[in-house]
Amino acid sequence: MFPRSRLFWAVSLGHLTNDTFISMGPVLLAFISASILPLRVAEIGAILGVTALLGAVTQPFFGWLADRGNGRLLGAGGVAWTVGWMLVAALAADGGLYWLMVPAFIVPALGSGAFHPVGSLWAAESEKGRAASSLSYFFLMGQLGLGLGPALAGLLLNRAATINYLFAQALGPAFDVRLIERGTVTPVLSVGLLALPVVALMALTIPSRRAHRRAKAAHTAVEARVVIPARALALLVLMVTLRSLAQPGSVNFIPVLFQARGWSPAEYGLITSSFWLASGVAGVGFGLLADRFDRRRVIAASLLLSAPAFFFLP
Repeated sequence: MFPRSRLFWAVSLGHLTNDTFISMGPVLLAFISASILPLRVAEIGAILGVTALLGAVTQPFFGWLADRGNGRLLGAGGVAWTVGWMLVAALAADGGLYWLMVPAFIVPALGSGAFHPVGSLWAAESEKGRAASSLSYFFLMGQLGLGLGPALAGLLLNRAATINYLFAQALGPAFDVRLIERGTVTPVLSVGLLALPVVALMALTIPSRRAHRRAKAAHTAVEARVVIPARALALLVLMVTLRSLAQPGSVNFIPVLFQARGWSPAEYGLITSSFWLASGVAGVGFGLLADRFDRRRVIAASLLLSAPAFFFLP
C-alpha cells in the first residue's frame, strides 16, 4: 500500500522536484556544448564530478543540522536553492557567461545535499513500522525525478537549436562541421514555476524545530541507545562508494555519448530517463522484499544481478 502521511508526500514531492532539476544537468551540458558554448568532455566530466562530490561530502553536516531541528529550513530551502541555481546556470549559459555558468551548475549540489538527509529522515519516520517500504517509495519519487528531468529537458530543447549539421552533411565532407550551430536553453526556465508549490508544501508540513525536539525527546525516553557496528558501517560505505562509481559515473555521460552520435536532445534525454525510471521501479520492488526478508541478502542479490549489465553497457 502507498503511504498516506501528508508529511511523507511533502518530502517525496520535494525529492521528485529536486532530482528532476539535478538530472537535467548532463542533458543541458551536452546541449550547451553542441549549440551554445563548446565544452570538452573533460570539462563536462569535471563539472558533474565536482557537483556529485560536493553534494555527497556536505550531507553529513546537513544531517547533523537536521538532527538539531533545522529540517524545515533545510528541506524547503534546499529544494529552492537547487532549482534557483539551475535556472541561473541556464541563464548564464544562454548569455555566454562561462565564468558564471560553471559554478552555477555546481552549487545546486549544496541544496541537494541539504534536502536529502531531511527527506530521508521524515520519509522513514512518517509511518511507524514501514521504514523500508516508505523509504523505497521515497527513493522511487527521486528516481522518477531523475527519469523525468532528462526527458523533459530533451523535449524542451529539441526545437531550441539549429540543425545545420544535416545540411552540411548533405553537401559533402568539405562542408562538414563548417556551419556553426546556435541554440538557447530558455525553454527550461519555465519548469522552475512547478517548484514553487512543492517548496511551499514542505515549508508548511515539515515539523518545526520545537516539534522535532519534542518528538526526539519522547523517542529517546522510550528506546534504548542504538550502537552502530563499525565494521558493518565500513562495509556499507565501501559498497555504496563502489556502486556510485559504476552507476552515476556511467549514466552522466549517456547524453554526451549519444549527442556525439547525432541523436537529438529529445532522444538522448529519453534514453537517459529510461535508465533512472527502471532503477526506480526496481528500488520499490527490492524495498518491499527488504521488509519481508533478510536485508543483507536482498542487497547482495541486487548488486549481483546488476553487475553484468555494466559490462554490456559500453
